[in-house]
Amino acid sequence: MAAAHYRDGVALMLAAWPGAGEDLDAAIAADPDSALAHAARARLHAMHAQLVEARARIAVAQEKVTAAHSEREASHVDVLALAVNGKSQEALKAALAHADRWPRDTLILSLPIGAFGLFAFSGMVEHNQAKVDLCERHAAHFADDDWWFLTYRGWSLAENGEVARGRAMLERAIELRRQNANCAHALAHAMFEAGANHEAEALIAGWLPEYDRSGILHGHIAWHAALAALAALERGDADTALAIYDGTVRHSVSLGTPINIVSDAASLLWRLQAYGHAVPEGLWRMRPTMRGGSFPSPAMLSSIRTWRCSKRRPATARRSVAVSPRWTNWSPKGRSARARSSPPSAAPRWPLPKATMRDACTSSNR
Repeated sequence: MAAAHYRDGVALMLAAWPGAGEDLDAAIAADPDSALAHAARARLHAMHAQLVEARARIAVAQEKVTAAHSEREASHVDVLALAVNGKSQEALKAALAHADRWPRDTLILSLPIGAFGLFAFSGMVEHNQAKVDLCERHAAHFADDDWWFLTYRGWSLAENGEVARGRAMLERAIELRRQNANCAHALAHAMFEAGANHEAEALIAGWLPEYDRSGILHGHIAWHAALAALAALERGDADTALAIYDGTVRHSVSLGTPINIVSDAASLLWRLQAYGHAVPEGLWRMRPTMRGGSFPSPAMLSSIRTWRCSKRRPATARRSVAVSPRWTNWSPKGRSARARSSPPSAAPRWPLPKATMRDACTSSNR
C-alpha cells in the first residue's frame, strides 16, 4: 500500500498535477519509516517554496535512512537533501553522479532539467545544451512510451533549438498522459518557437479547463494564454489579456510558485504598457502574498526579466498570436470603464542599474 501511494505521488509530482501531496502523505501514514516517501514530500514542499516544511521533512528522511535501505536509496535521499537545503552546485554534481549509476531514478534525474532545474540556475551559459546532453546520455534506459522522459527530452530539445524533433516527442507524451501539466506547458513553448501560434493558443484553450487551478502551473499556463492575446493588443483590445490576468494570473488569485506569480504578473502588465495600453490604477503596486510576505516591486522584476530576455533572444524571435473566442468569456471583475481608460502608470526604469538588478535577482531566485 505504501509503495503504491509513493509511486502515484511521484508520478503526479513529475506531471505537476494536483494530488501528489495526498498520495505521499498516505505513503508516509502507511509506512512512517519510508525514507523515500519523506524525501519526496520534502521535494514537493520545496517546489511550492515551503522551505521550512521542506527542510524539516528532508531531515526526517535522513534520520530514516538505515542499513535496511539500499545504496541507491541512501544516495537518493542525500541528493534531495543537498537540493532542499540550497546547496545547488553540490546537488547538481551529486545528481549527475547518481544518474550515471541509476539513470531510471526519475525524481533525481528531474532535478537538473526543466525551466527551474539545477542546470538552468547553475550560471552556465550552455545550460540548454547540458540538458539535452543529459537526456541523450540516458535515453537508452527509457522505453519509447515513457511519458515522463519524452516530456523532458522533448522540452530540452525544443528549448535548445531542435524544435520540430522536440515537439514530436512532446505530442507523443501528451497522448500517453494528458494529465501532464509539464508537457502541456512545454508543448506550448515548442509551438510558439515554431511559429505555430494559433495551434499553441488552441492547445491551451482546450487543455487548461481540465487542469484544476490548484495545479502549480495553472496560473503560468494561463499567462501563456494571455500572451496569445498580443495580437488582440496590437488591434487595441486589451480586455482579453486583462481578463485572464484578473481571473488567474494576478498575485491574489494565482496558486503557483512565488517566482512564477511575480514574473508572470509583472511581465504581462509591462507588455500591456509597452504596447501603449492603460494599466488600471493600482495594478503596479506591491501587494501582500497569500503566504503573508510581500513581493519585490513588479516594475523592478519586469525590467529585469525584459533585460535578461533581450540578451538571450533577438527581437525577431518575439511573435504575437491570435486570441481564441473562448478566452473572451473570462470577464474581469471590478474594472470600470474609467479604470480601463485611465492613463498608464509611470514606466519602470530600464535597464536597471547593475547593483539594483543583481540585488533583485538574488532575492527572487531563492
